[in-house]
Amino acid sequence: MIRSRKQQSENVLDGLVVGGSIFPLQGSNSQIYYGATGEWESDRRYVPCILFGAVNTSDPSGVMNGEQALTGIEWYTDVPTGDLLTHRISNPAADILSATDSQGAPAAWRSIDYLISDGSNDPWCAGVPEWGLIVHKNVPHNTTMQLFAVLKFIDKRTGVTVRKVASIGFATEYFDNVSLRVEGNRPEDWVMDPIAAPEPLASGHDILDEPWTRTFAAQLKRGDNDVPDAEACYLWVVKDTTEALGWRRMTSDERNLLGISSDTVKQISLDTRIVMDGISLRCYAKLRPSAAAWSSPLGSSNPFWECRMTMKMSDNMSVVTKQTAGFDQDTKMDKTCRYTAEILYNNKPVPANKYGLFRIIWIGTNMSNGALLTVGEGRTCQFVPKKFGFTFPAGFAVHAEAYVLKTCAIVTDDSDSNCIIVDDTNQNEVIIDGVYE
Repeated sequence: MIRSRKQQSENVLDGLVVGGSIFPLQGSNSQIYYGATGEWESDRRYVPCILFGAVNTSDPSGVMNGEQALTGIEWYTDVPTGDLLTHRISNPAADILSATDSQGAPAAWRSIDYLISDGSNDPWCAGVPEWGLIVHKNVPHNTTMQLFAVLKFIDKRTGVTVRKVASIGFATEYFDNVSLRVEGNRPEDWVMDPIAAPEPLASGHDILDEPWTRTFAAQLKRGDNDVPDAEACYLWVVKDTTEALGWRRMTSDERNLLGISSDTVKQISLDTRIVMDGISLRCYAKLRPSAAAWSSPLGSSNPFWECRMTMKMSDNMSVVTKQTAGFDQDTKMDKTCRYTAEILYNNKPVPANKYGLFRIIWIGTNMSNGALLTVGEGRTCQFVPKKFGFTFPAGFAVHAEAYVLKTCAIVTDDSDSNCIIVDDTNQNEVIIDGVYE
């Protein structure tokens, strides 16, 4: 027998393309640190970041495509070395893991930077799948951190365990809430109801006879603390789209009209009758050396607080009229007729001293020809029918129309330098004339 040499078969496996990743199951690998309070959001001692891994493969032969089942995960605080022991994370002793939270004293395991779940669902790893990494460490804002994992799975073609290294970075954003800001005492959009808000100061005065004084206050703050007045500069400005910043200082005339004694203080009061159709105010502020002279804080680099104030009355209004005299007219049509009107606001009577917010016009209708004419103005109306051409027996009808105050015009004296009438004591006096629609 003559035997040839053996021809060994060549077995070739196409290489796998392996991708590995680490992802949070809970929490985030990004935090915020608040410098003023020394707190993290979220604090991982109480809301840990839970990490897990995944492996995806691409196999030219089609045997192993897609996500692969893991057979284990090893976690490391730095790049795994050849011995697979250096930098490797391991769990603390069993007595630490068995500790429990008590009032005012968190369990000892909350202070351990890293824990690896054993899948037992004990309190220290509740809800975390086996091999999941529980991160309790809060990363200082001026450092970064990277964690590594060796993700293990079986090559189904050969039965060999394959190890894939993956990593994830951690970072913390620093929020410096000790920076300066300005807070105000009103909402940014302040809508006031002239019926509900302003009250006359003197008994018997109409609502337009007294200032509608409203106060706006600002406070410069450093972090959560108020900046002392001696260390702050304030300036109140009004909207002006022609200016570079869109805002400017008020003129002396404007301050006089509004009743503002100074615009460089942190609190101002103004007569809102003048601006009931709306005003936009800003208060800029900045720091200054203690007790140093005031200097203007108006500038894009300084903080400000803004308030847009408008007056608005409810649309739920009605007018109820009542005739009190002149019910029966004869051929002479010379009996005096009297009427009174009551305005209901949200189904409640408007107080008598607030009727200045309305202009009531009485309209008569000549029933013989349908002509309309004004027979009176004000809350009450009195007239003799024949003086308006009403005839017998056709007669007439009367109704009231109420117009709502939209803004206020200022009665001025051109001889006064500030365009405001001066009273007997040479004090500025603002006299209001309502504009109704």
